[in-house]
Amino acid sequence: MIGAAGAAPADQVAIAGPRLDLLIGLVRRGFSGAICVSPHAPVCSETFDTLFISDTDTPERLRKALPRLLRGLHPGGTAVLHQPLATPSHERRELRRALQDCGLAALGETDSADGVLLTARKPGTIRLGQVA
Repeated sequence: MIGAAGAAPADQVAIAGPRLDLLIGLVRRGFSGAICVSPHAPVCSETFDTLFISDTDTPERLRKALPRLLRGLHPGGTAVLHQPLATPSHERRELRRALQDCGLAALGETDSADGVLLTARKPGTIRLGQVA
C-alpha cells in the first residue's frame, strides 16, 4: 500500500478504520506520523498526505464516509482504497466512481498479494518530492 501511494516516512498517513496491524507496520517502517481515523466520525484537526481506506463494505458506505475523510487529506494528497481480490468487477467500477464523484482523480488499479488497490489523488498543489 505504501508503494501504491508513493508515501515517504516524513508524510502524515491516516488509516481509515481500526487497522492496528497497518498502523504498527507503518510505524515500524518509520512513519511516525501515522494515525487511525474513524470512517464514521468527522475528521477534526487531523490532516494527512496519504489516506488508506481498507476493505469498504459497499460503494454506498464509501460514498458516506469519503466526504468526512477527505476533509483531512491535503490538496495533492493520495487516497488508496484496498479491496479483497474477490470484489466483483462491477463493484470495483462503483468504488472508482465513488472516488471520482468526491472529486478525486483516478490514478490506477493494482493487484496486491491480498487484494486490489485503487489509487486516486485529491486535486491541488502537489508537494515537493511527491511522485506524480
